[in-house]
Amino acid sequence: MARKKSEFLKAAGKMWSIMQTITNAVLELGGDDEDLHRLLTDSKLAKQVAELIMFGRQKASDTFKVVVNYGKTLAEMIQFGKYGWVNDDITDKHFPIQGAGTQEAELVLVHLNRDATTKEVLAHLDSNGLKAAGIEHLLAFGATYPEIQKEFPVIALGSAWVNDNGNRNYPYLNFNDDKRKLNLNWNDDDNHWNDNCRFLAVCKSFYSLRNWRVYFFKEFSQPPIMLPISARGFIKTIYLLLSKALISQINFRKNFKVSNFTLNFCTIGNFVSLAE
Repeated sequence: MARKKSEFLKAAGKMWSIMQTITNAVLELGGDDEDLHRLLTDSKLAKQVAELIMFGRQKASDTFKVVVNYGKTLAEMIQFGKYGWVNDDITDKHFPIQGAGTQEAELVLVHLNRDATTKEVLAHLDSNGLKAAGIEHLLAFGATYPEIQKEFPVIALGSAWVNDNGNRNYPYLNFNDDKRKLNLNWNDDDNHWNDNCRFLAVCKSFYSLRNWRVYFFKEFSQPPIMLPISARGFIKTIYLLLSKALISQINFRKNFKVSNFTLNFCTIGNFVSLAE
C-alpha cells in the first residue's frame, strides 16, 4: 500500500525551498544571516519584499506592449483611438507631446486595491521600477486595447494640466453611457483615487534617457533545485530584487561592477540606475 503523504510536510518543504532560494540569493550578493534576520525586525523591509513578490505576479499578467507614434499630433492620436467622447480641454496646448519617431513601450496596469493619494501611487510606482505613463502612452494603450477601459478607469499620472483655478487634471480612460471616454479628473496630491482605479505605468528599462549608467550583476551559480521553478523572465527579476532588498548597502555595492562608460540615449535591460 502506498504511503500517505503528509500535507503538513509538503507545506513545510515548500517553505524550506522558498527560504533556501532567498537565503542563497542574499549570500550570492555578499549578505549574511544578519541581513536575513532583518526580515523579523524590520517591518518596512518585510513589506518591501512582499510588494516585490506581488508586483512580479502583477507584471506577468498585466503587462501590455504598445507602439507610440510621435509623428502624430495629439488630435491624430485621439482620432486613432476612436473614442466615443473626449474632454474638450485635452488639447495640444494643455498636453504637448514630446518625442520623436516610433517607439515601443512596455506598459503595466497597477492596481493598489485600495484608496490612495497621487503621492502614494507615484511612490509605489517608483519603488517598483516604474514611471507614470504620459498621455501619449494612455492614447496608444486605449487604441491598442479598447476593451479594457470598459472594466475600470485607467489613469495616466505622467501628464497633467493645471487649469486657471490651480487644479491639476490628469487624463484617464473610462466607460460610461455606453461610450469609451477620454476624460480629465481633478486630483491634488493629497486627494484620494478610488480603489477600482488602475494606474498606467511604463517600465523604466524601456526608457531611453541621457546619461544612464549600466550595472552588471553577478550571475547566480546555484544548483537548479535551489532556483525558482522558472528562472526566466520576471521570476529572475524578482529573485534578484528580493536579495537586493535584504542585504545591506555596503555588501550590495561590493558585488556590482559599474561600467566605465556612459551610454547616451540607450535602451537597456531590466536593471539600470541613473548616473550620479
